[in-house]
Amino acid sequence: MVETSTMGDVLYVPVDDHSEPYRWGPEGEVTISAFGDFWRCWRSPESKGKVIRALALEDLQELLRGRWSNVTEVAYHPGSSGYIKGRDEILETAKEGVAD
Repeated sequence: MVETSTMGDVLYVPVDDHSEPYRWGPEGEVTISAFGDFWRCWRSPESKGKVIRALALEDLQELLRGRWSNVTEVAYHPGSSGYIKGRDEILETAKEGVAD
């Protein structure tokens, strides 16, 4: 059975002075990190020297469609473990309990 993770109401993303996230990954892929809690984000290596930006899932989706459209994956760290989610999966994710 594959474990799935639902993204939280608030996501924390380390960004630089220009509000750009730290990008990493193998050639041909661009990965950013998003965290489910502020403390874990603050303690992460990606956050050193960065500002921590709090985003709603909808805000992250908007950035992935626009300014951060070159991002191919989001390394989501809800707590003590992390998940790699594809950009398309993030864009298709709807908040639980929200009806169309």
